[in-house]
Amino acid sequence: MSRSKKLFTLAAAGLLALSIGTGVSAESTKDTLVIAEDVDCGTLAPTGPTISTRTDIYLQVYDGLFRFDGNSEMVPGLATDWEWLDDTHIKFNLREGVKYHDGRDFTAKDVLFSIKLCQEDSNMVAVVTNVDYDACEILDDYTIVIAFTEKNAFNLSKLNMMNIVNEESYNESSDGMATSPVGTGPYKFESSVPGASYTLVANEESWDKVPAIEHITFEVIPEASQRTNSLLAGEVDLVKALQNSDYDYIGGMEEYTVGKRAGFNSTDIFFNMTENSPFVEKALRQAVCYTVDNEAMNTAAYGGLSIPCTGPWSVGMHDYDASWTNPMYDSPDFDKAKELVDSVGAPSEPITIIYGGDAACETISQILQANLAQIGITAEIVSVDSSVLWSTMSDQTQWDIGLLGASAPSGYGLDSMTAFLTGLNFQGWSGENFDKLVELCQTGAAASSDEERIAATKEIWDLVEEEVPLYAMVTLSNLYAHVSNLNYEVYDQFSLKGNNLIFS
Repeated sequence: MSRSKKLFTLAAAGLLALSIGTGVSAESTKDTLVIAEDVDCGTLAPTGPTISTRTDIYLQVYDGLFRFDGNSEMVPGLATDWEWLDDTHIKFNLREGVKYHDGRDFTAKDVLFSIKLCQEDSNMVAVVTNVDYDACEILDDYTIVIAFTEKNAFNLSKLNMMNIVNEESYNESSDGMATSPVGTGPYKFESSVPGASYTLVANEESWDKVPAIEHITFEVIPEASQRTNSLLAGEVDLVKALQNSDYDYIGGMEEYTVGKRAGFNSTDIFFNMTENSPFVEKALRQAVCYTVDNEAMNTAAYGGLSIPCTGPWSVGMHDYDASWTNPMYDSPDFDKAKELVDSVGAPSEPITIIYGGDAACETISQILQANLAQIGITAEIVSVDSSVLWSTMSDQTQWDIGLLGASAPSGYGLDSMTAFLTGLNFQGWSGENFDKLVELCQTGAAASSDEERIAATKEIWDLVEEEVPLYAMVTLSNLYAHVSNLNYEVYDQFSLKGNNLIFS
């Protein structure tokens, strides 16, 4: 059984009884780890936007009921184990004797309060989308039943993103812990220079493994070349978001180690499928896809360090299957593309390609523009600010092809297609096959077994490849570099757990 299939089975089965060892880490030769981050975290509150720096910090300060480790396995946190009582109720047995950084005791009331915080924050509501707050039940201080409004395969997995906090501690904070977080994690907040640096100190009373590295400082360095220079100068020990052009250079030095990891994100072509666009014609959508060389896109836009897609979603997704192939994702076939264009006629006016201003998508749009010219389609390129890209794409009178990243916090392509194609539906898809897609997404999400979910997922894959509301080009890789005497291991999708790290 594959890891992704096993993960789903465990999550949907009767009892998931997992445990995690506790103890004290071995001594580290350095007492401070300095990490270069590319963006500011914005807030240290337990809820807020999903930003890489924030994720890195909250995995040190806050605990969840469970987390996903670097192997996509569920690791118990403040819940020692959990049990599905039926399709819409999970009983969590909670860890006893855990204290918050301010000395308060962790109890089941904190789980219920944290659910409420997520429901009240637009950035986090998706984590608890189907939680029926009023039907949740605290059985005792260390047992809680979380209820859901409907059966869904991702009800459990999404909860991994929920940070647990104490209500009294939260209410005592003047800004909702935005600048002074209090959790139960292996590190405590010590100090910050907002927008510049954030320093944590080891929690010597951690219920989990006590950190070997006493301090972690996250330095915000927006300029990619400056992050690399800081590593080479010995000012930082780990660079997150290493720029592509530095990967081979740094990797060639004995003092440093580089690595990359496939993410959940892919860079996609979205098609306007409404009467406002020539791409209401499926043949034209298919024609565009037959001109795209995903390997060339990867090389030109990402220096060859990302991963060409072979289907509608990221190869990093748990339910990606390399055996589900389609000729559209093979080498470009301009003869096939021209044949498809000729079958319906080329657009009489230039079509509009929009993207969100980043350099990679600018390169991709220029290559795409040249490819389309070879099959008789003229294209104009429009760059918009990334902050308004989604709102622009919601207006199908403004664009014909949009370059956009697609992902899902659950790590499932089925979930991504549900969100982007049936929920957001930038492409304006409607009709019989759209209704079929909606039904398949619902069937897959409510599946009672791996087999049922996989069958629905495969049908979604095939339907999306046939109708091409979108075409995935490149799975984005997360690149990093660190000093070689640090035993860095990726945790979660692309983060870290400081109490797992040590300097040799």
